[in-house]
Amino acid sequence: MKSLKLLHMLFDDVKRQMPEHKLSLDRDFKTIERRYRNEGFSFLAKTLPSFGDAVFASLELGFFDCPTGFSRKGALPRFLGGLLEVIFDRRTGLLKHDKDTANLLAEIRQITFMFRKALAHQSDERKLDERAKATFTACDWDINDIPDDPTLRSISRALFHPSSEQDLEWLEPRNGPGGVSEGYRSNRKYSGILGSLDTDIASKYGWTFIECQSYFDPVPSDKSERVAILHSVPKNSTSRRTITIEPAVNMFCQQAWNGLLRKRISSDPFLSRSITLDDQKPSQEMALLSSFTRSCATVDLSAASDRLSLDLVKMVFQHDTVLLDGLLLHRTPYVSSGNVTLILRKYAGMGNATTFPIQSIVFAFLSVKAILKSWSKTPSRRNCRRALRLVRVYGDDIILPTYAYSALCQELSDHGLKVNSKKSYYNSGFRESCGLDAYDGVEITPTYVRSDLDTPTDQSHFASLASTSNQLWMRGYYKASDYLRELVEEALGQLPLVLRNSPGIGWYSRTDSFEPHRWNKTLHRWEQKTACISTRKQVDKVDGFPALLKFFCEPMSPQRMLESSVMRFRNRIRKRWMPA
Repeated sequence: MKSLKLLHMLFDDVKRQMPEHKLSLDRDFKTIERRYRNEGFSFLAKTLPSFGDAVFASLELGFFDCPTGFSRKGALPRFLGGLLEVIFDRRTGLLKHDKDTANLLAEIRQITFMFRKALAHQSDERKLDERAKATFTACDWDINDIPDDPTLRSISRALFHPSSEQDLEWLEPRNGPGGVSEGYRSNRKYSGILGSLDTDIASKYGWTFIECQSYFDPVPSDKSERVAILHSVPKNSTSRRTITIEPAVNMFCQQAWNGLLRKRISSDPFLSRSITLDDQKPSQEMALLSSFTRSCATVDLSAASDRLSLDLVKMVFQHDTVLLDGLLLHRTPYVSSGNVTLILRKYAGMGNATTFPIQSIVFAFLSVKAILKSWSKTPSRRNCRRALRLVRVYGDDIILPTYAYSALCQELSDHGLKVNSKKSYYNSGFRESCGLDAYDGVEITPTYVRSDLDTPTDQSHFASLASTSNQLWMRGYYKASDYLRELVEEALGQLPLVLRNSPGIGWYSRTDSFEPHRWNKTLHRWEQKTACISTRKQVDKVDGFPALLKFFCEPMSPQRMLESSVMRFRNRIRKRWMPA
């Protein structure tokens, strides 16, 4: 019942901020209590978010479309009716234009979406895992041959200059943070990489550190024997996200091409204005502005990477043979799921390090084509650059002028992609992109609780609750924040005030102050003793040529990292002295 009590505290905070809606909010919470007793945590994590989705979908429609499972009075549901009748007409359901709409929507979004990103219970994990993998396979089967598109090829040639052999000097192979299909530990990967990396590939890229192949793991007789493993990771209570666990040597080389793509984008004076792969803030700022001006639409795709066909990638980068050859050489064409091995028609799964930059570039070029189509302009270099200035892309989050929205939807459909209409906005004052929600120039992003408070998973659960408590405090939800603070300190002990950029776990203040506990005479700094997340280590020794390879790839690694490696997803919380 802790989750329900937290929601009760949130209602008290909302009533304090909106005293005129006190009576209706009391009735609304009684509805939540009754349905929580009957439906359990599922009501908070699934039903309430679906109600919130219906509210914001109705903003696009211009009238309220009441979801199933909620009784109505007139055109609006009884639940949250006191807030909704300020936004929509009670009798007709038509959208009003009230000056306080943004604040009301912020409260509705916080109430309905608070537990939206809570992870599913273990009893549902298997079912969600099977559904995610089935969707991955179904999307691949649905991919059809992409017809040749001379306009898209012209746009790519105008905006993406071909790579040269000199660009290969930028290739910096390295290990990625994830696992590999062979199951190697972090340091053990280097032995596997040296045993499987072809000498001709290494010499082509100028990687001269490979000399003694016979010392390491045997090389597969055929590159096609390298198979990725399909896996799913938690996303929220209703779905899981699929990733592919790549072979060690493929991952090693994919990271090199990922680095090259990112450098090509960041150094290009035109692409860098529209694609920023290491920072979501430009997209968030553009979405916030567009919610006020209505000048741009935010577009989200369904299963973007799973529907990005190999033929489309080949078409876009056909003129850049150096880049395309490198991408295809280290792409894993086979994915294993259980006893079934799938030959991919898509470019790659999300485990491929190059998927994210490649899809960002492809979607940006399709957006440029949609804009040129709206302008009735030819894809000259000048026109392409003018259109690219109006586009902002981060993965599958696309922002482009509103007048080109319909054209983009058609282009995406023609190239085998699918727009997620439930998360794409162009008609109303609501915009959503890269985790930011905005209405009429006001940010209304909710604060999420990412687990059921009655079933904590591990110690890192309390670090997440501390962060949530701080976010609620900064937004004025003081009762909800204090309740989470009590739960955290009950488990971890009393915690101090910390700065907002502190690595330790503690509490924020509006003046961004901190509690110093001692002065470190050696390091000449104030320190405080507080809880912090620490990693667990495992024995993972590496020496000889593999250790030398790790030095080349991670020159700043301390000596002790050759003896052990970090255990992923095994964090713990300890109290220690931290810089204040």
